[in-house]
Amino acid sequence: MHKHDFSIKELLEFGWSKTKTNYWFILQVMIIAGLAYGASRFLGPVSVLVGFAVGICITTVALMLVHGHTPALTDLFAKYKGYTTYLNYAIVSVINGILVVGGFFLFIIPGIFFLVKLQFAKTLVVDKDMPALDALKKSWEMTNGNFWPLLGYILVIALINFIGAIPLGLGLLVTVPVSILASLKLYNKFLGQ
Repeated sequence: MHKHDFSIKELLEFGWSKTKTNYWFILQVMIIAGLAYGASRFLGPVSVLVGFAVGICITTVALMLVHGHTPALTDLFAKYKGYTTYLNYAIVSVINGILVVGGFFLFIIPGIFFLVKLQFAKTLVVDKDMPALDALKKSWEMTNGNFWPLLGYILVIALINFIGAIPLGLGLLVTVPVSILASLKLYNKFLGQ
């Protein structure tokens, strides 16, 4: 069990700084992702599959930004050299979703617990090409001893995005990228990078 110290303020400042300096690129990514996911909504269950692909693309370029690289739009597809990343991402997403949603139905507390413990699993699949079950296990291990600080972080991010949604959702054009970048910086900290 390793206790990680982190500052929510510093994470948000990092996310804000990266968002400001890369906003034109981030806006293009959000438009592409929104169009892809929005168009797939007419295809019923296919939208879930498109959602997985969009998640991988966004995580890929956001990790590049966090690591100090300048991604291009073509980097959105950098992880599509085969089907394994997509398959593992889909498996982690489904398992994570079942545990979190199922946990919320079981008196809320188990859902919150799984939400905190498994928050890094999808990122591990994209960043480290981990198989699904290994990523779930690693996320569980990474969060040991840090439940309450991580829950506090998640609540702050949720509040920021709730506030961002109030002005007709327009604030989300800023709060979502800030949240993603801050969360990936937190992931790197827990990974020891």
